[in-house]
Amino acid sequence: MSFDGRAPRLRLAVIVAPLFASLAIVLGAAVRQLATTGLHEVGATSLIGIVLLALILFVYGAPLAYGGTILILWPAAVLLRNAGSLSWWSLTLIGAVCGGLLFPVYLHAFDARATWGFFPAAGVAAGAATGWGFWFVATRGASSNHANERPRS
Repeated sequence: MSFDGRAPRLRLAVIVAPLFASLAIVLGAAVRQLATTGLHEVGATSLIGIVLLALILFVYGAPLAYGGTILILWPAAVLLRNAGSLSWWSLTLIGAVCGGLLFPVYLHAFDARATWGFFPAAGVAAGAATGWGFWFVATRGASSNHANERPRS
């Protein structure tokens, strides 16, 4: 599955796009924290705690983000491309819906008794960020003139 002979760019999108999910969660958590307590609080809910949360999200959130990207976004992108309907908003919408459905299920399966303090619609934001990131990485420069590119051997 490639986009018009640009297999390396599609592979890069599959590798990079899931990282956007963790960034969206971290940014949302940081904004929520700043809005509720400001910079004065110290502890697990401080900005330092948000940085530690980022590291945890990159480790534990990666399986969900990569699974969703490989099993849902990649095939959807290929189908949309074949239908001539591939756009940033279509992949962002697909990612948002899937993230909104999968994120709570993943958290419950990960630890059913835990109380997670994520901001509302965190899964939607993570999925939308992944969908947009996939589109951006996979299609950037796709309509540009490729006269200056070196032929691939």
